[in-house]
Amino acid sequence: MSVVAEYREAREAVRQDRFTPDEARVGLRETVAKDLEEHGEPEVVLAVLDSLRRKAREEGRSVVEDVVMDVMDYVVGWCNTRMRLLSS
Repeated sequence: MSVVAEYREAREAVRQDRFTPDEARVGLRETVAKDLEEHGEPEVVLAVLDSLRRKAREEGRSVVEDVVMDVMDYVVGWCNTRMRLLSS
């Protein structure tokens, strides 16, 4: 599943109270980790995530925006060392 599809699924799940934000965060993080492992293009992943973050902000979905921003932090390393998706 692509990052965009995972985001859309997570956003809808949070909206319908099927998943908590933490569950959505874990799912999106796993999708991004897999994408980075397969393609190794953090710049592309970050661009997609930033686009999704902006869309969430435009929709007034602050919880979803926070989930996306957390996953972006995992990509760039602004998090606990064990949560990083890339080695520094």
